[in-house]
Amino acid sequence: MPRDRHVILVLGDVLALLVFALIGLAGHHKGIGGAGLLRDAVPVIVGWLVAAGTFDTYRRGDRGRFLKTWLVGITGGVMVRGLVLHRHVLGGSYLTFLAVTLVTTLVLLLAWRGSFGFVSNRIDRRAAARNDARS
Repeated sequence: MPRDRHVILVLGDVLALLVFALIGLAGHHKGIGGAGLLRDAVPVIVGWLVAAGTFDTYRRGDRGRFLKTWLVGITGGVMVRGLVLHRHVLGGSYLTFLAVTLVTTLVLLLAWRGSFGFVSNRIDRRAAARNDARS
């Protein structure tokens, strides 16, 4: 993947996870601010990025690596968040929070990545058509 697209994909993933935290903060009427984002977004984003590095998701992007990154990264981030906040991470309500987080982040990440792939493919096809016309 070209470097500029690689950077855009990473930034888009981070933005999708940030949107998840913003939706949660707004939906639970906790106020959108630095403290809430630090508490809710940062652990999930860091978990995602660590897992992405571990599974080499951005260099060798395929569905399997993406799914491993999603499952391990999001779960790890949510669990670290819970431990830092002294939550009972194996309790029913926190496991429900984990399940909701997994489903919601998967939907947001797939929507972002699907849009990115669609636009990238259109750009590539147009560039190829221009190059063919010049030849």
